[in-house]
Amino acid sequence: MRDYGGQRSVLERAIRADFALVHARVGDRHGTLVYEQSDGNFNPLCAVAGWPSDHRTGRGTG
Repeated sequence: MRDYGGQRSVLERAIRADFALVHARVGDRHGTLVYEQSDGNFNPLCAVAGWPSDHRTGRGTG
C-alpha cells in the first residue's frame, strides 16, 4: 500500500509478455510503422510489453 495525495492505493507490478507479435499497415527501412484504425492505440503498447517483439507489415515503403 502506498499513499498518493492522501489516498491509500495498491501498487502492482506491470504485466510482462514473453513475446509480442504486432501487425502494421506500412513500414519503412528505418522501423517507422503506420497502423490502421484503432491498432495505433494498442499495437505500440503491446510491442513494448513483450520482449522480443516481431513486427509484420502489409507492405513496405522503399
